[in-house]
Amino acid sequence: MEEKEYIKNFNRGYQLAKDEPELLAQITKSNPDSEIVKAMREGAKEIQREKFREELKDVEAAKDKDKQLDKDID
Repeated sequence: MEEKEYIKNFNRGYQLAKDEPELLAQITKSNPDSEIVKAMREGAKEIQREKFREELKDVEAAKDKDKQLDKDID
């Protein structure tokens, strides 16, 4: 698969994972060995990574807030 085609399918997978995860699941199950589906899965993984990073930021922000509250109490 050409790089341009890979990027297009990666982006499709990303967008489907974001907006239509059930549809993405159906597509990936229908032809799991397809190069197109593999690129789409990689796009879906990227949005999962982004969500994880955001959750991690939220946890870090909460920890920082707790530390500040502890300092204020002392």
